[in-house]
Amino acid sequence: MEAVRDFIRDFTACGDGAQGTDRGAAPARQPGMDAALAALAALRAVGSTAAQDAGSWGFQAASDFAGSVEELSRTVEYLQLVAAAAVDRTRKRSAAATGAAAGAVTAWTTGWRESPAGWQTGAPGTAEPAGDSAEATPLGTSVAAAPADNTLTEEPAGICLASAPADESEAAAPAGTPSSSALSGASVAGAPAGIPFPSAHAGTPATAAPAVPESVLDDGYRNTVEFLRARLRIGAAEARRRLCLADALLPRQGLAGQPVPPVHPELGAAVAAGEVASRAATVITLALDRVRHSCLPEAAAAMEHALTRTAAENDADFLARVSRSWAEALDQDGAEPSEELLRQLQGAFLRKPRHGLQHLEIFATTDQFEHLITVMNTATNPRTG
Repeated sequence: MEAVRDFIRDFTACGDGAQGTDRGAAPARQPGMDAALAALAALRAVGSTAAQDAGSWGFQAASDFAGSVEELSRTVEYLQLVAAAAVDRTRKRSAAATGAAAGAVTAWTTGWRESPAGWQTGAPGTAEPAGDSAEATPLGTSVAAAPADNTLTEEPAGICLASAPADESEAAAPAGTPSSSALSGASVAGAPAGIPFPSAHAGTPATAAPAVPESVLDDGYRNTVEFLRARLRIGAAEARRRLCLADALLPRQGLAGQPVPPVHPELGAAVAAGEVASRAATVITLALDRVRHSCLPEAAAAMEHALTRTAAENDADFLARVSRSWAEALDQDGAEPSEELLRQLQGAFLRKPRHGLQHLEIFATTDQFEHLITVMNTATNPRTG
C-alpha cells in the first residue's frame, strides 16, 4: 500500500509519446514514458502480494487502500483519455503528411496510378512527363530520340537508329532491337495510356522517383476506433467514448497551431486532477450537450460547475439523478422535433394486441395532443355523451 501511495504522489502524467502498433513490442521512449513504465512495475509488484497482504488488514487499513486504489484509477482514466487523443491526433497528422508526400498520386488495387500527368504504372510517385508526342511505330521498328524537336519517325523493320550523344559513347544496337538510348521526355503514341517510356539524358541511366512513404493508415484499420479496439482490447463503444470525452475535456489546437481551451474547462480540470471519474464525466458531458442549444452560456456554465462539484463529492447514481434534474429544468419542453423526425414518427400506429386488448400508439405534437385529449374527454364524458 505504501508503494501505491508513493506512486500517486510522485507520478507525472504521460505525454503524447505512447505509440506503436505491435502489442508485444517495447514502447518507444518518450517524455513521460519512463514514469509510466516505473509506475506499471510498481503496481505489478503491489498486485503480486496484495491478496496475501489484505488478509492482515483491519477495516481502516482496507478502506484506506480502497480509497487509494480508486484515486489511482481516476488518474489512470485521465491518462487513457490523453493516450486516445494522442493516437487519434498522430494518425490524422500522419495521413496528412502522407498525402502531401504522395503528390496527389492515388493508388488503385489494379496497380494503376493517377497523377497530374495522367495514368501511370510503376512505383508510387513516378510520373510520365506531359506535353511530348511521338508518331506511331510499327512492330519491329526501332526508335531513337530526336535531339531537337522530340519527334520520332518511322523506320523500316530491322533498321535501328541510335541517338548520337555528344561524347559518342553509345554504340548502335543489333538490328531489330530497340535502342537503349533514352527518350528525352518523349512519349510513344499508340502505346497504352499511362505506360512510361524510358527517359534519361544521353549516357545517363534513368533514376526512378522515390516511393511514397508508408502510411500509418496502412495498418489495416479503418479509423482510430478500430485501431484502439484491437490495440487495447477494448470495445468499440468504449473507444468511441474515450475519443469523444477527450475531445470535450482536453486542450485543443487551432488551425494555426495556437492553443484552444477545452469545451468544458472546469470539468476537464477536475478529471485531470483525479477528482472526477471518467464515467461520471461522460454523464456530465451528455447532460451539457442536451441543453447547450436551449439555454444561455451562463446557465450552462452554472450547470457544469454544479455537476462537477456533485461528481467530486457524491456517487455516480446520485450524479445521474442530479444531471437529469438540471437538464429537465433548463430544457423543460425538450428539443423541438425536426421535419424529418416528424415525418418518421408522427401519427397513430396499430400495434400487436396484448392480453386481448387492442394496442394503439400515437406520436403527436403538443397542439395535436391537446386536440386529441379534448375530443376523447368529450366523447367519454357521461354528461356530454
